[in-house]
Amino acid sequence: MTNKRKEIVKTLISEIPNLKVLGQGEAFKLWIEKVDAIYRRHWGDDSEKYKEIHQLLYPRFLFLPNPSNERHDFGKEFISRLDGYETKLKALLFEMDLEEEDNGEEKLSIVMNILNNFPKFALQISRRHENRPSIEFSDEYDVQDALHAILLLHFDNVKREEPIPHSAGASSSIDFLLREEKIGIEVKMPRKGLRDKMLGGQLAEDKERYKKEGDCKTLIFFIYDPNHFINNPSEIIQDIGGEAYGMNVKVVYSPSM
Repeated sequence: MTNKRKEIVKTLISEIPNLKVLGQGEAFKLWIEKVDAIYRRHWGDDSEKYKEIHQLLYPRFLFLPNPSNERHDFGKEFISRLDGYETKLKALLFEMDLEEEDNGEEKLSIVMNILNNFPKFALQISRRHENRPSIEFSDEYDVQDALHAILLLHFDNVKREEPIPHSAGASSSIDFLLREEKIGIEVKMPRKGLRDKMLGGQLAEDKERYKKEGDCKTLIFFIYDPNHFINNPSEIIQDIGGEAYGMNVKVVYSPSM
């Protein structure tokens, strides 16, 4: 929703130069109504910020004749008024950017919390009432199925196995993509044939491939290793994590040793 509103604000700003030429006609009145609506939606009818902007948009006295100055330049005052609106809209746009950043950090924190606590979920779900059958996490597909269900509790749009173009013309896939949050999650479950060196190589290749996914700003490699096949997870975390290809790459090794 924030992205849509940001685009609306940008459009309103872009229309100001044309309004300066057209003057105080119907186009200007409609523009004022749009500006008022975006502030009302953003702050709410009862907020003091909105009331202040509303009074600025619809002043009680506007461009009344000044007896002491018959040559008052109303056109210049109108342009100055639009410049003031432009400054306010740019400030609103900056505020939206800050809110989007805060929201992104909050969503990322939720994902990291889920991944770090996944072993607790896996242990608890195995303790079924009267020893009823449960999920056995024997490979990464079992982890993906459980993780998918958990993510859907927190996010509306969870894309499963999103195709990623491969440099050679083939395609790979990222296990999960939270498109609105721009977070990608790749699940790995080490085994006898997938230990430190081979896993590190796979992660490096995946990181190279996933740079083509423009909707992924944060890429998280979730290594679920309940049997501790990985001898040195710290080395993998250090080698793979960090900024790369315009992405913030994180590695979550769980359960920690």
